[in-house]
Amino acid sequence: MAIYPAAATAPIAFLNSANNQYNQIEIPLSAIFFTSRGIDATTWPDYSTYQSQVTPLLAMLSSQGYLTASPTALSGSALAAAGLTATATLSGAAGNGITIQIANPSVANGTADITVVMSEKYTDVTPTSLATVLGSTAAAALGLVYDATTGTPEFPESFSGPIGAGLSLNIPEAADNTKTAFTLAPTLSSDSTDAQNIQVTVTPASGSSPTTFSLEVSWTKAVTGVHLAGLTTAATNPFSYLLTFSGSSGLVPAASTVTLSGGGASGSASASLLVSS
Repeated sequence: MAIYPAAATAPIAFLNSANNQYNQIEIPLSAIFFTSRGIDATTWPDYSTYQSQVTPLLAMLSSQGYLTASPTALSGSALAAAGLTATATLSGAAGNGITIQIANPSVANGTADITVVMSEKYTDVTPTSLATVLGSTAAAALGLVYDATTGTPEFPESFSGPIGAGLSLNIPEAADNTKTAFTLAPTLSSDSTDAQNIQVTVTPASGSSPTTFSLEVSWTKAVTGVHLAGLTTAATNPFSYLLTFSGSSGLVPAASTVTLSGGGASGSASASLLVSS
């Protein structure tokens, strides 16, 4: 989706008629862009307040030729700076691979339906390697969960289910499912409701006497009609369990799937919501 800065002879001014105030409001040209889905002014901080007046005004000025698209589209860092950047709450490489699915974007409302997914799969795991694979404390965890086993881990039976309200999941032992093979706990536990959404699947390898198993761990949350301007504030960010957002409150990205990357020793994984737009 090509994005072009707006061009005009002056900032866009209008008389605010809301609540009988009748004061003059100005929109800087730097907050107005032309996209394949129309004029987008959602980066303007007061957009939501004056949206009902701004949307038809910009459309009229564009149709009359007073507001036009600049000849050169945004690219590179300028394009990324025009939208939100998502950064993983989990430090280092743990956040690599988190996906943000954007559907039904609305420039007029500054909203979109957003689904955030984090999925991990560990293969050829043994009871003795579990702590190394996952980490044995929240601080040393390498993903969504860590090995919180008290005592010696044993071989597990097949299992699938959520972490649950206790924020501590006991996986049954294969030899005696009344006993616990090992215990998993969420790396992030400050939001207990979101932590409970973690799903765990344990699958022993095939054969009559398997010695290894696979472990799948995932977290998914879908929210419709998310106001993008609210994502930069923790209290109004429904995905704060896994993601923080920074930068401009717009532009509204196109329907797309964005994947976080770049997490490592030097920082957490991140992605611009406009990169794949």
